[in-house]
Amino acid sequence: SLNEPACFESVPVVAGTWTAELMLKVFQDHDVVTFENEWISDSLLSQVLAAGLIHKMAPSHASMKKVRTKWDQKKFFMEQKYPTAKAILGSDSDFFQLDHVKDLFAQFPKGVVLKESELAYDGKGVFVFLLEDQEKCLVKAQEMIQKKTPWYIEQRIPFQKELALVFTRGPQGQFVHYPLVEFFSENGICSMVFVESS
Repeated sequence: SLNEPACFESVPVVAGTWTAELMLKVFQDHDVVTFENEWISDSLLSQVLAAGLIHKMAPSHASMKKVRTKWDQKKFFMEQKYPTAKAILGSDSDFFQLDHVKDLFAQFPKGVVLKESELAYDGKGVFVFLLEDQEKCLVKAQEMIQKKTPWYIEQRIPFQKELALVFTRGPQGQFVHYPLVEFFSENGICSMVFVESS
């Protein structure tokens, strides 16, 4: 959309649907290419890869592949032993009967969160179920299975505040972060972030 904030600062602006050919042209016409989100597929980057221009991507293609989906990110955190909520990949769980859901809630008595692994962000594709919602949880899981939506299950962790910190690293290793913000949501979807001015 031409109403996005970056469109007021960037010239020229191209609006439309990404194709592999358009992606190749962007890489050919620029020294550095970065993306606003992490789910750029290799099929979309196929011509960029074939043309040997992938080195222009920042963060690197290898780094972006590690975090392409929410499950990839989650798996990375678990492998690095970062503190994170316990999680199970949807395909590793049998969700066709209520007994299986009951077993899951026995493991996570404070509730569970079903998360779509792809194209989900800022609370979209995130479904929270408490102990009394087991049948609703089963219905949502079966819906995801039928739609072949990649998903995973995470233990619900009650929290008082949700904070976010964006940081970046330059080509020579410089490290910069933006101010810490507090994240507010309505029905699980990000509606506002609050930052104290200095």
